[in-house]
Amino acid sequence: GMRFLFVSLLLVFAVSASLDLTYDEGIAVLTEDNYPRAVASRHLVLVDFWAPWCGHCKKFAPEYEAAAATLGKLEEAKGKFLLGKINGADHTPLARSLGVRGYPTVLVYHEGRRMERPFEGRTKESVVEYILHHLSETERVDTHGDLQKLLPREGTHGVLVVAYAEEESDYVHWYDQFARAHQHAYFTYRAVTRPEVTKAQREKENTVVVYKGFEEKTVYTSEQNSTRLARFLHLHSYPGLAEGNPDLHAAYLHRGAPIVWLFVAPAVKQRTSAAIKEFTELGNFMKAHFSFMWVDGKKERAIMNSVLLSGDVLPAAAIKPVNVSEIYPYKESDTLSGSYVAEWLRKFRSGQLAPRLLAA
Repeated sequence: GMRFLFVSLLLVFAVSASLDLTYDEGIAVLTEDNYPRAVASRHLVLVDFWAPWCGHCKKFAPEYEAAAATLGKLEEAKGKFLLGKINGADHTPLARSLGVRGYPTVLVYHEGRRMERPFEGRTKESVVEYILHHLSETERVDTHGDLQKLLPREGTHGVLVVAYAEEESDYVHWYDQFARAHQHAYFTYRAVTRPEVTKAQREKENTVVVYKGFEEKTVYTSEQNSTRLARFLHLHSYPGLAEGNPDLHAAYLHRGAPIVWLFVAPAVKQRTSAAIKEFTELGNFMKAHFSFMWVDGKKERAIMNSVLLSGDVLPAAAIKPVNVSEIYPYKESDTLSGSYVAEWLRKFRSGQLAPRLLAA
């Protein structure tokens, strides 16, 4: 059994063109000779072990063939999967080495690695649904070294969201669905399904870990609830205060929370560092409700003017809700310090601040 697995792992990126496969009604006919290369030739491979005398095999065969015909017409599936079959009665040693005890048994290979759980569907629809689901799953991280390379560099705004779970488990299926529904340029979604990688990273199974370049990781340990995970990411995937740039601004617009702009004059170091420190503390305390960003007011005077600040007084601040024309500039003649700003933010949240409107 290990020989076939080992060979398939070595050849996980084998070029399918090098395979000399025969097809029967869209199904690749496998043998002991081509089996290791075939199961490693695509992202996802299903292999139907069948026997000539098996009645259930005869019922499944036309369903399997119909699934191949349907999948062959779908652009998103082309070149990414293989449906194969092998006569188990003619290849008994191979079947036994792979744990096949009855027919039909449909083994599943993901990136050349055999999954513990066989595919149990017996209809065209179940095969098509299974293939399409797995072709859109979150990318897996296969080694601890690969995971280390993905971790955001310290001091960056990068966010890596990683689920640790067994392949084919309910947990990883739920996470795959969540990642598909919450695609975001600011996040990188990955999954670790190999126990040795989970152990090397000192994480626990059935958790989602958020790795960040700007603060310590946070770990989601609650139940499989997409609404709760979305709230968790909303709270834990953004810095308390960050230096603004177009990419971060785009991420904040996607996030949807009102943006608190802090404008500073870096040349005036003491006042700038004091303002950044106070706004960082406020940001960490209130980032469930706001996105905090600072920029050089001298260089970004146009942004200051766009939020109805003169640009003559620094530091300065304004609240800009997303997707509305309302703006809430902090009064430039008022003291811009922690307790005053906290009260200003509280008034905004309770609807006590009067907005100013951008001219149409």
